[in-house]
Amino acid sequence: MKFVGAARASESGWFADVGAVLRSEQSALMERVAMARARELARRHTIAGGARADPDLIIAQLGVPRTGAVAEALDECAAQVDRHAKAQVRLMQRLFEMVDANRVEGRQNDPADLSRLIRELGEESFKVQDINAKTLRQVMDVVPEERRDDIARAAKRLSFPTVYAPTPFEGTLSRALRLADLSADQRAELEALGTRHAREADSVRSVWAGAVGEQQRRLADLGLVALATLGEASRDVTESHTRMRDLDARSMARLTSLLTDDQRAALGVPDKPTEMNTLRDMLPEIGKDQEATERELAEGGSP
Repeated sequence: MKFVGAARASESGWFADVGAVLRSEQSALMERVAMARARELARRHTIAGGARADPDLIIAQLGVPRTGAVAEALDECAAQVDRHAKAQVRLMQRLFEMVDANRVEGRQNDPADLSRLIRELGEESFKVQDINAKTLRQVMDVVPEERRDDIARAAKRLSFPTVYAPTPFEGTLSRALRLADLSADQRAELEALGTRHAREADSVRSVWAGAVGEQQRRLADLGLVALATLGEASRDVTESHTRMRDLDARSMARLTSLLTDDQRAALGVPDKPTEMNTLRDMLPEIGKDQEATERELAEGGSP
């Protein structure tokens, strides 16, 4: 409990110190900062993938104007999500404090207590997922048609960051298309290859994301039982990993065959495929930092 307690005390102390030097008219701003922090914590540690697809975050980072009906939908979403974010943070704190206290005192965690807190956290997480999904539908109904696909892709990427992360082939193709000495025929072949790969990858990812979403729902409904039976319930996830790796290998082989020796040397060694980890797919904070995806969006990367 020492670590968790110290972390909470440090953060509370920071907010208190800052609040002490603010003028009265600035207090509301500090409340907004505190609420944004709660939403961030809830988003990072949610059980439901769609709860990470914060509509306000997506709209801001894609540069969609926050005006009119879009602003109204986002404001209503924030008001609803804030209530559940506070509940999620309280539940996470209780969970972390319990685990930390048991570790310090050398006790085993009570599976029933852990499962109860996980189920309660899952219930709040899926409420936020539903609110986000409803808000994104409202936003896409009123934004220009050319922005709707951007918003949908960003939502998928934030909801299932391991599923929609760029593969080694996709990263290599992006670099290959920037080679200065590509011939017109090479560029046309590479672009066609990318289109074919994206079409098949979308199909694989759709099944993969759906299977991960089902696992998240099981965790929210069953608690620790879902983790204990994760291997039995993850056939679609496992098969999707395999299909994506096979697709990536075929596409990579075709890509390299289209380049000269010098061009292949200029590209360097492609990234290694990500190792299969069904737990990380379900809870991306295990082994993958959610902020990396958000930074990519903020820096203009394609979601």
